[in-house]
Amino acid sequence: MRLVKHIKNRILFYTVIFSGAFFFLKILLNIYNLEYRNKIYFVFLLIVTVGVIVGVIQLVRKIKSEKKKNIVTSVVYTLCIFLALFSLLIFAGLAMPEHIIYEDGNKFVGYSDGLIDRHLYDYYKCENFFIRSKLPSYRGYSNGNRWTP
Repeated sequence: MRLVKHIKNRILFYTVIFSGAFFFLKILLNIYNLEYRNKIYFVFLLIVTVGVIVGVIQLVRKIKSEKKKNIVTSVVYTLCIFLALFSLLIFAGLAMPEHIIYEDGNKFVGYSDGLIDRHLYDYYKCENFFIRSKLPSYRGYSNGNRWTP
């Protein structure tokens, strides 16, 4: 119970620790030509956005002077609204639908950028729910035609 209270009072600190661990693991994955799946980036962005907003609000509430607190509160709340809107734009920009296919006993995850040809997919070997290969295994169309890059 003390651990939960300790974490709850220092949300911004643990958000920074979580972000550092996420990027450290990303560097390790790059060494082995692996990468997070897109769903993981969405969850990460959501957790960090909420963590930063709640953590900054916690810091503002600790200010003792009422005059300073009112000024800082208005500025911080405005910045939090812009941060939330910016995060929504990032969510919309990173939205790449993915689908799973099984071929020759292997599991692949396909992504389409949807800009030029939305029926063209890059297929990556799916290691597990969180991780996929960094380089595409092959490219293909939604009608089943494919080629190896």
